[in-house]
Amino acid sequence: MPQRHFIVTRGQKAGIAGLSLIIVLLVLISELIESPGLKDPFDVDPASLNYFVLNKEKPAKEKKFSSNDPAHRKTTNKHYKKTEITAFDPNQLDMEGFENIGFSEKQAAVIINYRDQFGWFKTKEDFAKLYVVSEEKFEQLEPHIAIDPGYLAGMKVSTELNAASMEELQKIKGIGPMRAEKIIKYREALGGFVAEEQLSEVYGLDDKLIESIKDQISVDIKLVEKLNINTVTKKKLMHHPYIDFEMAALIIKERDQHPIADLDFLEGAVDNDKLEKLKSYIRFR
Repeated sequence: MPQRHFIVTRGQKAGIAGLSLIIVLLVLISELIESPGLKDPFDVDPASLNYFVLNKEKPAKEKKFSSNDPAHRKTTNKHYKKTEITAFDPNQLDMEGFENIGFSEKQAAVIINYRDQFGWFKTKEDFAKLYVVSEEKFEQLEPHIAIDPGYLAGMKVSTELNAASMEELQKIKGIGPMRAEKIIKYREALGGFVAEEQLSEVYGLDDKLIESIKDQISVDIKLVEKLNINTVTKKKLMHHPYIDFEMAALIIKERDQHPIADLDFLEGAVDNDKLEKLKSYIRFR
């Protein structure tokens, strides 16, 4: 007799029949019953669609500005104030004056600090070199910049380097107490300056600063103190900035043999640049 591997009881048959009946009823109900207030979201009235297309708001065109339009300057250069500019001399403006031509308080402070440190603006281009003056800002200001030669000439007070005191040196634009002290110490070591360019040998004075103060300084070579090479002490000889240990030894050796009348004996034996500079500080009697 064959074995029965799948047996459905009477109760299970009744359950399956009932479930099948429920499924059939649900399908029939979904077909017959409609929700009266629900519309297909993709069912669009053609008339409404045409109205939407015809009346759709067009994007506003981007407003164009000319390079001279104040509104453009205000939009592209947020750091500057919108203001009416008249003729001005950057050498004469104070903080308020720079703020009145559109600079912020911090920018005005930078300009004045630069002017105090490195001297007057001789040309419009000197003013344009400041990093707080953008190309656009300079283009805006350039027609109104009027540097007064008379005022500039009046401010160019020449300071003689070999006789100037600490206080007098500090009147030079860009020279404060520390720099003035260094200049005097180096001047004493040299015996005086024979050229303005020697300031580049003073520690803390760069070429940019020296170039900016050239029209404020002068040198009187008659005030230079020269060393008598035949009588100067060894200590003072070696203290001079242009004489190193090797050069001092050669000078002492030479003058021990006979009085020195020239410096030809040093040529080829020492640094030629130092030797040329030293000649302005040596006398033989």
